Amino acid sequence: MMSQAGACQYCGHKNRAEARFCGMCGHALPGAQGWPPGMLLGDDQRYRVERQLGAGGFGEAYLVEDGQLQRLCVAKRLKLDPRWRAEQAALVAQTFEREARLLVALNNPGHPHIPEIFAYLPQDYCLVMKYVTGTDLFKVLKERGQPLPEAEALRYMRDVASALAYMHSRPQPVVHGDLKPQNVMLDEIGRIWLIDFGLAQRAATTPHRAEATLAGGTPGYTPPEQWAGRAEPRSDVYALAATLYELVTRQRPPPAAGPPQPAADQVNGEVRPQVAQLIAHGMAAAAADRPHAQAFLAALDELLTTLHVVPPPPPERPPEVGQFVGRVAELAALRQQLTTTGVVGISGMAGIGKTTLAVHLAQQEAPPERIFWHSFRVGERAEVLVTRLAGWLAHLGRGAGWQQLQRAQQGGGLPSAELFVEQLIQLAHGQQVLLCCDNRHWIEDDAELARVLGRLERAARAGDLRLLLTSRSAAVLEGAAQMPPLTGLDGDAAAMLLNHGRLQQNPALRAALIAATEGNPQFLVLANAVAERIDDPQTLLERLLSSAAVEEYLLKELDGQLAAEERQVMEAVALLRDDGGNRAVLELLAPGRGLRRTLQSLVARNLLTTGERYGERIYVQHAIVQHFYYAGLAAHARQTMHRQVATHYAQDEQTLMVAVRHYAWGDDAAGAVALLSNQPWRLMSQGHAGAIVAILASLKLDNLAAGSEAAVRSVYGEASALLGDHTHALSQLERAIAAGRAAGEAGPRQARRYRLLAHAYERSGDYAAAEAACRSGLELSEASSAVRTESARLYTQLAAVLLRRGALAEAAEACHAGLVALPPAPAAPGERSALFDRLATIEGARVSYSRAMEILAQSLALARQAGDPLLMGSILHNMGHFSNELGQHDAALRYYYESLRIKDEMGDLVGIVLTSNNLGLTHLASGATAAAQAAFTQVRELSDLYQLPAYLAMALCNLGQIAYEQGNSSEAQSQFAAAAQLYVQLDDRYGHAYCQCMLGELALSLGDAPTALAYGKKALELANFLHAQALSASALRVLGEAHTALGNLAQAGELLAQAQRLALQMGDPYDEALVLAALAHHAHAGGDTVQARRYAEQSLVLAKAHAIAHVQVAMRELLEVGARR
Repeated sequence: MMSQAGACQYCGHKNRAEARFCGMCGHALPGAQGWPPGMLLGDDQRYRVERQLGAGGFGEAYLVEDGQLQRLCVAKRLKLDPRWRAEQAALVAQTFEREARLLVALNNPGHPHIPEIFAYLPQDYCLVMKYVTGTDLFKVLKERGQPLPEAEALRYMRDVASALAYMHSRPQPVVHGDLKPQNVMLDEIGRIWLIDFGLAQRAATTPHRAEATLAGGTPGYTPPEQWAGRAEPRSDVYALAATLYELVTRQRPPPAAGPPQPAADQVNGEVRPQVAQLIAHGMAAAAADRPHAQAFLAALDELLTTLHVVPPPPPERPPEVGQFVGRVAELAALRQQLTTTGVVGISGMAGIGKTTLAVHLAQQEAPPERIFWHSFRVGERAEVLVTRLAGWLAHLGRGAGWQQLQRAQQGGGLPSAELFVEQLIQLAHGQQVLLCCDNRHWIEDDAELARVLGRLERAARAGDLRLLLTSRSAAVLEGAAQMPPLTGLDGDAAAMLLNHGRLQQNPALRAALIAATEGNPQFLVLANAVAERIDDPQTLLERLLSSAAVEEYLLKELDGQLAAEERQVMEAVALLRDDGGNRAVLELLAPGRGLRRTLQSLVARNLLTTGERYGERIYVQHAIVQHFYYAGLAAHARQTMHRQVATHYAQDEQTLMVAVRHYAWGDDAAGAVALLSNQPWRLMSQGHAGAIVAILASLKLDNLAAGSEAAVRSVYGEASALLGDHTHALSQLERAIAAGRAAGEAGPRQARRYRLLAHAYERSGDYAAAEAACRSGLELSEASSAVRTESARLYTQLAAVLLRRGALAEAAEACHAGLVALPPAPAAPGERSALFDRLATIEGARVSYSRAMEILAQSLALARQAGDPLLMGSILHNMGHFSNELGQHDAALRYYYESLRIKDEMGDLVGIVLTSNNLGLTHLASGATAAAQAAFTQVRELSDLYQLPAYLAMALCNLGQIAYEQGNSSEAQSQFAAAAQLYVQLDDRYGHAYCQCMLGELALSLGDAPTALAYGKKALELANFLHAQALSASALRVLGEAHTALGNLAQAGELLAQAQRLALQMGDPYDEALVLAALAHHAHAGGDTVQARRYAEQSLVLAKAHAIAHVQVAMRELLEVGARR
């Protein structure tokens, strides 16, 4: 039945019954106020209206069903106001159509945070787009009742900024125009969507103006130029910054024309100043003063990169050395050596001027920002050097190493200094840096530090960086070409130091003094200082010549000349040891109104030198002087002063590790323990784990109260575990738990100690004890509803242990329990991602590769949300592995290449090696032998260059396998023999057994059955010891083939039958093909041609299916021989 035509009340035009707008003037027709359920949209009536979702002043949203694809969509409809004049309505309709087409163009190529637009229906003034369900950020903020954590807010806005950058980069930039928390949707899986582009509202705000689509917005989020109808892409940036402000403060930003808002970090102290500064930049009143979306996105990425990463400490600066005289020839020679070899070592006795020469050399060779300066201290470990170097590189903008170090520490273990320095060398490459390490003699007995410095030296000689070392020992460098030890200054240079008038006027006296001190610059400085206050310089010389110890005599003479206030300052600086101190701490130790004048006098006489730390001037002494005055302090006075200094550094300067050291030197165990227990991770993250262990080893902890003892032994154990000393970590953590129990502690503290204990047991290989520790911790944590986060961490640790024990079902249960224990999504995306990654590993172990891939997809999305590139690289690697197992080689290659890209950016050397190896295996599986060989060769070269023997052995085995399958037995034998030798050195019995099997096979291919027999026996012995079925099957097959070749057919048959049973149990078609081939040869040798043919045909089928070339060749030859018979 036909309906009556609808007449327009404005122009009288007769319209179709189903029309909603007048075809002549565009006005809304009577009754066109809404679409009823069941109504069909589009020329093809593809979309069916289900219900209205919402309506605004100028638009409506409907839930519709796509009849072709059976999916729910959203239809957004422009609703024209019947009160508008015809030309106004036409202008709005034209503008809507133009901007709708721009939005449709966003589909190509599309963006992951912009809902896809499926259709534009111009006759209905309607856009049909993806239906996104979830909660907008305004509701999230309201439900939480407090600001979002900075990390969460930054992640959300990072995704929005990415969408805006995409929109603004189009040939015709698209401006959202109404960005605010209500228009950012968080879906059920934690994904962010930019919604409600506000086209209708912006188009209709001022319909009488030509720029109607560019005016309007929401107060607080809309910049001045947009209110004036001149919106541009940076108008969206203003709204983005305003939205971020509200998320982190829970305060709506004031209108652009209103009074300025307080900075975000003033409203919420948890917000970093850098975030507040970015918000202020984005909300600048003038559009020209704001960053573009791409720059805002880059700034958010940088903030997310540094999130949860302790900022690196300020770089150590070279000391301010005294007067530099002489050494012209030495300086020229050192500059030449640094230019030609990239490395310089300066050696010589104490006081000879090594540091002074090194500072002047460095300042001539590199700008200040390119000089890394590190002064070694007694007992320092390699971790301190690599941590300081990583932090310094972060200040240069090369922060990947610092980030990786922090994440590794948060994961409970420090990377090997020898391995980590390789990544730092990569980061330093091309940066024109000069690394200066002073006082190497203090750490020359540390073997690991020596190897790290040796690696830096080789890198310097290769041109990756430049290196300067000083030491009292003559052998500063590994290489033979180094400068001889410094000697005293020559006569002219020494005379310049002896600048006292009477010494200048008496050349004979001056020459005798230079001879007596052998031109040692520090002795001459002391002699000069003594001469300033002595009546008769001749007396000085006479006493000096008669003294058995020049150094001791000069120091005593000098001390006798000092005024009381000068001596007090000298003692105070000596007490501060290598760290030195600023005026604030010296005023504490040497109070008095004349401190400034006294310091100036002592510096002028070269008895003190100055440097810079944290932007302040610090005062230090030469080691000779410092030792003299420190030794002269009475034990009780020294102890009291150390405690005063410790309190000052702990409370006033917040220099915690310096405070801890002074508490220890002052024999105040309680003070040291209190600081270490309060902020252990802050100290460990700055590379102080070794120092913490050394300090705690020197303290008497048994006399502490039980609660304090429990706290500090937890720190002791955690630091020991970080350093890889798991035996000591276990001892300390067990004692910490016992002390905690004695103190009546329960809940999260004790649960955490059990988790640390479990981690240490896992690292030491005692999985049963690790599981027991996890379950003890869970009993405590589950008893308190307030510690669910600790429960989640315990379940994560338990899953790791169970996975190692092969208890797959229990490990999966632990993962699921950990997910339940985590706070609701979207919180803790990193922890959630890691648990999903572990679940995928479990599914892979169950050979459920498709399910593993589904879980990894979730894990990857969460890792991206967490902004954790290391986790992303690991997950992509796993996705490549499981794709390869599914036979999806192209997909595997894509995942591996993306993983390699991330790992390369992060400087993850071991990750690069592992992924490159898997890349080679995938190429091999897909038949691209040349590409596989190139990948394995790269792994071999990297492993050899960076001294990674385990990975080098792996590469050699893979290259040997390729050579074997190509028929190059001699080359394969060479590769496997080299790999076997490495596995013996590594005490890797599994790798050694595998090489023995392969060497046995190769001996057979070369016709050497007796040698094959010896290899097979050794391989079987190792395989049985390891309870490794796959290796046992291979070894038995080699032995069977060797006995066949030797004519021992009965024994060969028994061995091959055992090998076949094991191969069938494991279900490995590769091994099965090899065993069938061996059985075919055995049957042929025994004259059973029928059975030989049957075995050969079965083996050939498997060899073809799995591209085992050498087996295919051998079986075809055997079948041809049988056919001729």
